[in-house]
Amino acid sequence: MAPKPGDEVHPLFEGLQKLKYDPEENKPEGVAYSLALNYKEDGNYNFKYKNYRLAVIAYTEGLKVKCGNPDIDATLLNNRAAAHYFLKNYSFEGL
Repeated sequence: MAPKPGDEVHPLFEGLQKLKYDPEENKPEGVAYSLALNYKEDGNYNFKYKNYRLAVIAYTEGLKVKCGNPDIDATLLNNRAAAHYFLKNYSFEGL
């Protein structure tokens, strides 16, 4: 049974409502933005440990998400270019 206005709600239900509806918890950019950030973090981790091929793959997947945020897209492109540089992949083919 759904609670009525003014009823006391269980803290778990209140927490779920906050996760679903609170603007602080739900960024306007949405899922694509979160995915792009996750791929960027994965790429950065691989780059840090000199796994440049895996970094290129992660940054490319982040770009495929098309999050629509120009700052994230620019960072993914720059980081991918840096990983290609360390791989000595100087050609423009396949980028």
